[in-house]
Amino acid sequence: MDSTVKNGSMTENEVPGRRGTRSPSDDYFVPTRRQNLTELSIILLVVAGLLGYFFSIAFAGPAGFANPNPVGTYHYGGVPRAIPPWLGIADFAQLFQNMSIPTVILLWAYFLWQSWKDGRMHPGILVMVTITIVAVVMEPLINWGMYLSFDPRVLHLPPTLPWMRRAPNVEPMSCFYGYPYYFLLPALLAKVIYDRLARHATSDAWLLHHPLLSLALLGWLTGMAFDLVVELIVLRAGLYIYSQVWPAISIDVGKAWQFPAMMAVPTIGISMGWCAVLLHRDADGNTIVDRIARRFPGLRRRPTIGAVIVSAMLGCVSYSVYTGAFAAQRALGLATSLAKPWPYEDSKIYDPDRLYERAGNKGPFYGRQQP
Repeated sequence: MDSTVKNGSMTENEVPGRRGTRSPSDDYFVPTRRQNLTELSIILLVVAGLLGYFFSIAFAGPAGFANPNPVGTYHYGGVPRAIPPWLGIADFAQLFQNMSIPTVILLWAYFLWQSWKDGRMHPGILVMVTITIVAVVMEPLINWGMYLSFDPRVLHLPPTLPWMRRAPNVEPMSCFYGYPYYFLLPALLAKVIYDRLARHATSDAWLLHHPLLSLALLGWLTGMAFDLVVELIVLRAGLYIYSQVWPAISIDVGKAWQFPAMMAVPTIGISMGWCAVLLHRDADGNTIVDRIARRFPGLRRRPTIGAVIVSAMLGCVSYSVYTGAFAAQRALGLATSLAKPWPYEDSKIYDPDRLYERAGNKGPFYGRQQP
């Protein structure tokens, strides 16, 4: 008997579902276009609600970390700084925001349009939603482990929020306007490279039989290259600093732009590899998290929401490698090289281990441990 679909009718191998169809051979729920887009709309409303709330309470400036008597070695952009502006750019934090916000808006718009055309969530949206969730949940902890302090002029969340207190000074809003494209772009590059290699590969090629592992490796490599270049630029520009680093794994040790490259680059590349994996769709158009979500009865009939939940959970696992490496470094007391000078003279010095004080800095300090 013919089991193909004709004129939009169901095949003989499909039985009605509550909002879609279910194939007995595969035993999974097949949602309709309407359900897919409805679930995607719910996800976007939740993200937009969080974004609106956080932007409504966000602000710029050192606030509770303000230095009441800044020296003002240099003044640019109306703010005292200990080092001169890189390339003459007075406010790199504002420049970064002005470049990032339009970029992420364009990416959201493009992939939402693709989702509308496909009648289901595009993997690009999946990556951006996943990274937004992971950044909000994990970023204060990783910044704590890295001794990562931002230029207080970045738009940031109030440090009085309970989870944000873990961050060394401020937690920027870049988890919404920076991180989504920061992780997506190298993943897209990895996907482009994979597709080009796959088109020219023989039928028995390893990458055709292991697409997910191939994409994970390519995403890790492109992610490392991307992160290395970007971090070298933003550190030199003073967007943020690693105030304490482990000398053995770092470059430019002892300078304000010191960088623990040998640990930061490979570990963040793991999360970028995960993002590349999320972009892959099988012959049925499903991502790996679509297939995993179907294994859970509570998520089977909410496939789009289920995919985001699974992706965010596994994204936190991949990010935990990055987080755990630096948390261990801090716990072991290995980060002994100071960023000199402390560049943000409008802000108190973050000195949890009293190393700045022992090095002769006069402060004022914050984040202090008891002697």
